Amino acid sequence: MMKILNGTSYKRVNCCIYCGSTELLSKEHILPFGLNGSLTLLKASCSECAKITGEIERRLLRGQFKSVRIYRELQSRKKHKNSKKEEILNLTINGLKQSISLPINEYPILLNFPKFGVPGALSNEPLEGSINIKGVVTINYGPNPKDVMKKYSATGIEISSNIDPVSFARMIAKIACSFAYAEGELDKIENPSPLLSELLNDNGIIGNYVGTLDKPLQKHHDVLHRILVHTDKEKGLLIGEVQLFSDSQTPCYGVILGKLMDIWGQRSGVKIWGQT
Repeated sequence: MMKILNGTSYKRVNCCIYCGSTELLSKEHILPFGLNGSLTLLKASCSECAKITGEIERRLLRGQFKSVRIYRELQSRKKHKNSKKEEILNLTINGLKQSISLPINEYPILLNFPKFGVPGALSNEPLEGSINIKGVVTINYGPNPKDVMKKYSATGIEISSNIDPVSFARMIAKIACSFAYAEGELDKIENPSPLLSELLNDNGIIGNYVGTLDKPLQKHHDVLHRILVHTDKEKGLLIGEVQLFSDSQTPCYGVILGKLMDIWGQRSGVKIWGQT
């Protein structure tokens, strides 16, 4: 069953859910605050781990998600005061390249979601760098680029759309891990999960644990983000599932959280990746 992801504050953990430290603990947002995250774990992240996970999120919130956050009026600690409210669009008009400045609500925003391969831990295919990228799913917010071209009688258009696949995969892993901890699901796995080391240290193998799920794109109306946890009985794994902007028919990502203990491996589960 899907959990409603708004306003829940879980009980105090009193140790860092990532490294186990009991020093300098702070509240942990399971979903980034800047993506309207309101699920929180109290006393759950030490200052060192908060610095690492916070930097991962900032790269994305101020990068590929920035324009979408402004357009969709997602929350910001500074209310987007210092954010540009306009974007530069490059058009080809009468054979010449021209740059025009458009308000965010008139700019054709393209938000790219990477399509990852099956996690390396489940595949015989070697990783190409930190993670294998099989393609990109692009979501358009605001006006359609073709309509903008028609409006300005343009024959060409250039739209900037950043993508940082490794940071994106690490953030997806962080969301899945913290949610599974909050829900008590990590009690089902053998400890410690090797994913935590990769999440914190970026050893260059995040693709061993994160992949795009083998399912058709789905749109969930009135649900901004989705997080679930599954047991994969066949593979004996605990899998986190994360879909950001699920109201826009975006890809679902799977995160291998760890190997199930035998007692949980015998329980009913669901096969997440169709590949063998």
